Amino acid sequence: MGKNDLLLDSYSKYNIKPQFNGSIKNPAKSCFLSSKNPSIDDYDYSFCTNTEKHKKTILLFGDSHVAEFSKAIREKYWNYNIIQATASGCPPIINVKGDGTCQTLFKMVFNQIIKEKQIDIVIVGANWSAFALTNDVIPGIKETNELLKEKIPSVKFISQTKNFPAALPMLIMNSKNISEIIPEKSSRDFYNKMKKELPSVDFIDIYNYGCKNDKCILLNDDNIPMFFDNNHYTYEWTKSIVNELF
Repeated sequence: MGKNDLLLDSYSKYNIKPQFNGSIKNPAKSCFLSSKNPSIDDYDYSFCTNTEKHKKTILLFGDSHVAEFSKAIREKYWNYNIIQATASGCPPIINVKGDGTCQTLFKMVFNQIIKEKQIDIVIVGANWSAFALTNDVIPGIKETNELLKEKIPSVKFISQTKNFPAALPMLIMNSKNISEIIPEKSSRDFYNKMKKELPSVDFIDIYNYGCKNDKCILLNDDNIPMFFDNNHYTYEWTKSIVNELF
């Protein structure tokens, strides 16, 4: 196993906490709820929604596909308040269906956070295609966008992300030609569907990030893979994306 293979293999034990959870200091609490901390009681409301009056405020709202940008956004927008309400299990839309904890947190966003806090920018995102069978995602995004725009000056949705058939580092290790590694058709089709059917939504379009003239880079100059699993960006890639697109 060569040096690059050792690096790629290390992503099987990737620690998401520093990247997904901002700068939270209490290890028993979180701003990102998942199967490892599935209770709404694990959400540190006082820390995750804390704001100072003299600063502008960004709300990060959605599942792990927003949480993964937490560290990079906090670094770029260090002089902003960052409110983070993120949980895996369902999409951040009105009338959401899915896991009880994420439903509770997302309803808290609609019924409490956006009403109590003066928010300047909201960034909403999810692995949208993963919820297409359980939720009316396209109409839900449209309605959610309209609702948020009533309260918040700048409303941005992160587009659908690529999904690969297996963890990208393993695909790269086992591939003789990286250019032959392509994302799953379902994620590509849903990305195209969102762009076509939601023209009024302001998207941060990340699906084709790293692509030019139909050629897509999956490793950066330091041989860091785009994803650590099959659909979540590594920190180094989130930093580049945030600096260029957010």
